Amino acid sequence: MARRGGKKGREEEVEEVDVGPPPVIKHFDMPKEMVDFVVATAQEALKENKIAKDIATAIKRKCDEVHAGSWHAIVGQSYGVSLTHETTYLVFFTIGLQNFCVFKTLDDDTPISTE
Repeated sequence: MARRGGKKGREEEVEEVDVGPPPVIKHFDMPKEMVDFVVATAQEALKENKIAKDIATAIKRKCDEVHAGSWHAIVGQSYGVSLTHETTYLVFFTIGLQNFCVFKTLDDDTPISTE
């Protein structure tokens, strides 16, 4: 807990929140609101998990739950990737030393747009 000056010179206790390093978006092809959701989900997963595969699993499950479809998450300090994703459903970003690639693929029963 930190203390700061309150009204009329009284001190108030303020709970310090560790937000960690700021995310850096490297590339995205999805609506900004969805990018914000994925990054917030990743930050929460980083707080709750220590192993990269567990962080990735937490992100994937939350994306599957909130945004329908088949989501995938790759997390690590170093990785190579070659992938196919559904248009407008891809984001690459970093938080501290961790790199993130989160994307959605087409389900077999999802109609393909011809536009």
